[in-house]
Amino acid sequence: MDAKRCGRIVVLGVTHWCDVAATLLRRGGQNAEVLHDTAKLMGLSWVFSKPFYLADVVHVVWGGHLLFSVVSSCLFRKKLVWHWIGSDVLRHRQRTGFVGWLARFVAKKLVRLHLADSPDVAK
Repeated sequence: MDAKRCGRIVVLGVTHWCDVAATLLRRGGQNAEVLHDTAKLMGLSWVFSKPFYLADVVHVVWGGHLLFSVVSSCLFRKKLVWHWIGSDVLRHRQRTGFVGWLARFVAKKLVRLHLADSPDVAK
């Protein structure tokens, strides 16, 4: 995705890595803003924030966050990026039943781009 296609990017998820990802996006010429939240139910306060509302792309640093991803993509029509950083990959692979099916569906159909922090995480 180039700068013209991305528009505004809101970066959220694991605090430290959001700052790192946003810095890299800005260095690449993107318009990226970090939303910090300490709530356990990721996304509830973000959905009502101005930066989220104005964003074209939601970059989630902690790949596989289902509830927030479905809400972002389906209800608010945001493009999704899942940025995998480690243990989230294991959690995603271990899901079974309906939640596992939903996770695979979201990963394949709703997420526009998957990023990984290392070759090992990508594997």
